Amino acid sequence: MSQPRAREGMNKRDRENQDHPVKACKKLRAESDAEDGESSIEDEEISSDTSPEDSSSEETGSESDGSHDNDEGGAVSGEDENTSLDSESHGSTVSPSMYPTGEDALAWHDCIQDFFKTDEDTTRVIQQSWPSNLLVKHLIRDRFFHSYLCEYWKQYRSFPETLSEFVEFVAKVYTRRFSTQDYLTEEEVEYAFESLCLVLGKTAFENESKNHQCLVHRSQLEWDDVHQSSLGLLQPISEDHDNVGSFQFVHDSIRQFLIAKWVMHTVTANTEGRHQLRDFVEKSAALSLSCYCVAHLLGQSDSHRDHLLQFVNLLVNSDAGLGTLYHMLHVVTTAVESKQVDLLTSAVAALFPEKTLDLISLPERSFHGIHILSIFMSKTTAVTETMLPENLAYQNLLKMYPFCKSKSAKDVNHSKQIRCLSYLPLFHSTSMDADNLYFKRTDRSLQVSLIQKYLLHFPSLQTLSIQKDGIDIELFSQIAPYFLFTPSLSTLSVCGNKIQSTDGVTKIATLLSKRGLASCKNLKILKLRYLCMTELPSLPLLEELDLSHNAISDEAVPGLAAGLGSCQKLKKVNLSFNKLFDKGDFFPPLPNLEEIDLSHNAISDEAVPGLFKGLASYQKLKKVNLSDNKLSDVGELIAAFINLLILTHVDIEYNSIRDESLPSIAAWLKVRTDVEEVRLRDNRFSAEGVRDFVRTMKGKAYGWLFDDLLYDGSQADVGEYVESGGEDVRREEQQWERLRREKDRLIVKFGQQTVWIDHTGPRSNNA
Repeated sequence: MSQPRAREGMNKRDRENQDHPVKACKKLRAESDAEDGESSIEDEEISSDTSPEDSSSEETGSESDGSHDNDEGGAVSGEDENTSLDSESHGSTVSPSMYPTGEDALAWHDCIQDFFKTDEDTTRVIQQSWPSNLLVKHLIRDRFFHSYLCEYWKQYRSFPETLSEFVEFVAKVYTRRFSTQDYLTEEEVEYAFESLCLVLGKTAFENESKNHQCLVHRSQLEWDDVHQSSLGLLQPISEDHDNVGSFQFVHDSIRQFLIAKWVMHTVTANTEGRHQLRDFVEKSAALSLSCYCVAHLLGQSDSHRDHLLQFVNLLVNSDAGLGTLYHMLHVVTTAVESKQVDLLTSAVAALFPEKTLDLISLPERSFHGIHILSIFMSKTTAVTETMLPENLAYQNLLKMYPFCKSKSAKDVNHSKQIRCLSYLPLFHSTSMDADNLYFKRTDRSLQVSLIQKYLLHFPSLQTLSIQKDGIDIELFSQIAPYFLFTPSLSTLSVCGNKIQSTDGVTKIATLLSKRGLASCKNLKILKLRYLCMTELPSLPLLEELDLSHNAISDEAVPGLAAGLGSCQKLKKVNLSFNKLFDKGDFFPPLPNLEEIDLSHNAISDEAVPGLFKGLASYQKLKKVNLSDNKLSDVGELIAAFINLLILTHVDIEYNSIRDESLPSIAAWLKVRTDVEEVRLRDNRFSAEGVRDFVRTMKGKAYGWLFDDLLYDGSQADVGEYVESGGEDVRREEQQWERLRREKDRLIVKFGQQTVWIDHTGPRSNNA
């Protein structure tokens, strides 16, 4: 932090404002009262029938002093199921919907890493725990709050329990951050903050009553006074420096908190408090967050218990035009935010005459709404029963598609499934047995937006399988950021149905896909097919990787190798059906690798030196598949196999390998007798080459279809019998004739080893 400036350098006005931090605010309030009817005040109408689910937000920004680059503010109401956030004004900083987006999660992820740069343990704990915290998932929609959530964790090693508690924390921390710019002492900041809460709170409430969200300043000099004395809680609406303009609170949550501070002070400090409280209750639908903060502030002191009861009773009996359900939710939220649910149970119980919570009729809830209901149901006897859609029981829900594989995907109502899934936190006694999602190719109603919502509501998800026609890297990049909401994910399988050129893949799609996957720190099995996914993030626990059908070419080898190198626990790698050609150096050291599939590429002899270097280092390798490539000489490759002590299966079918490689293969198999199966079919071996191979191995060649013996090379000295003439010669000639005629699918056996091979006929025919 920079050194404080010398007080001797401050002018008279600066010193006066330091000594009297609320003077300019009082002056502003007086001028604002005098200007109530003038047209220079910008109005923002608030509908009288606004529900508590609506945020009474305004276009806001922030004094960008948080640790996150993009922390401009909007407004997060307590129950903003239908937020009024200005999506055009806020752009990517605030989600206009009730749920956070993948981009919000990525920004929150970046903020955590930036805030706790040198504390990897804390970063890991937060990233693993926050997706299960409903309130945090609600708050990260607004990036203004990101750094304050980190600050809260730093101070308390946990996340806040209620929204109002967090907003109070934000207001105090914000003024403290601002004070480091104007070099006030902690005592001055504390005094100024408490004074401001009353002055600005009253000003805000009075302007709310007049439907005025914005106030006026008439000169830059006046604005300087206001900005300094408000400790940054007020800011200009426009960025220009005109002499005439408007100012507003730095964030709507702070505005509503200050209103609550003033209401609470008025209610508890004078005899007119009941009248003021009744007036506030009448406007509480438009000030839902203020309402929750009033309950929070009153609930902090036993001396205010009577005022809290009075407040809640007024709410219960009020008619703010919300409708029965929204009114009930508004009161319940207020009671929970007070943290005095036991005290208020009798008052709230009047809303549940049958002690039943009707989840069928309940409007869709935000994460904060579910969080509130979860706390309420765990701490009160006002509700003893719940009604689910179609009287569905959760033990039945979790046995249905897409939570298991057994049911048909036809006519599934995904919205209903997601709705039921979102209510799971309300049932504390219900064990979450299901941890899987399987989306079938036959599911015609499945959309990317539905997959995103499933992931939002399923933090315990462990297995995700998406088999979707038409899915590609662009669509996958819209899903991948939502993996941040599923930190327990261990198996991911995504498969489209067509390959595309990597030329059409945008960099942003690849980046979003990588960043989303990078959050899956518990991922052990990853299968991405037909996505043109050519790069891989660091996945330290990954054991099985399938990137088949991704059009991976030699140009992608450096990036692919870097990604693979970070996955040191890999046991299985499948890179089949790609476009690998003459670069074989795409395998970094992988000490635990057991199986590798490179089939159906275009790997040529030029790649063999690189393959030799990579394969020779994999001492745990058991299976290698190099079929359907363009290899013609595998002598050097076989030399690498000799050093692999537990290699049991090798497939190099459908290449162009010739007789010259068979002696090397035979020498390898004689040394490594533990090799169980080698596949050599559909190469360019001659009949003579196969015969000599069988003789060298002293094995027996059988026909594939009827398992009949074609050629017996197991005799110790076949050559001597041939020279001696007689019966042995005739038997040799007969066997040779059968072997020469039988070209396809020969099986050569020797000991416990099996070689699948064929030939193209005698060498004379291939000349």
